Amino acid sequence: MSTLVSPTLRYEASYRDAMAEFVAEGRAQELRTLPDHATFAAFVAELHEYSCGHALPSGWVPMSTWWLVEGDQFVGKLEVRHHLTDALRRVGGHVGYSVRPSMRRRGFGTEMLALALPRCRELGLERLLITCDTTNVWSRSIIEANGGVLENLISIGGGVMKMRYWIDLAGLLDDAPGPAG
Repeated sequence: MSTLVSPTLRYEASYRDAMAEFVAEGRAQELRTLPDHATFAAFVAELHEYSCGHALPSGWVPMSTWWLVEGDQFVGKLEVRHHLTDALRRVGGHVGYSVRPSMRRRGFGTEMLALALPRCRELGLERLLITCDTTNVWSRSIIEANGGVLENLISIGGGVMKMRYWIDLAGLLDDAPGPAG
């Protein structure tokens, strides 16, 4: 069974293995990795600081990071930006996620986003903007499976088109079945 957790030292070995998979895939630049940190503990502490809006790099907004884990296995990560800048409103949105290469095409991305939606609501977000490249069929299916409604497509140059989806958290979560009673 998969669980969404805050970053913790418990998953260091598995996280490092996953980052090696991303590096082998050629995606290391896209992900927050460890080279700038003296220790894994410093990396985890930095992620927690970012969720509180502390020690943010220039131009960044507060963001919460959660990891999808299964047992002691790091499966993927999901980051939620607490608010949008003009640039994020155009491309980037509130949510970014990645599933480690060896765990893809098993439904983990869809599950991870579904588990994060109530947490986004707890952060005070009512609507989420999520963007993806038009060529990223898997990401599109994850977003749409979680209630994403396509607003538009925009060109970001170089022939790259981005799809901009919105998820209405109020409507989506208010319609969910409540506890029996």
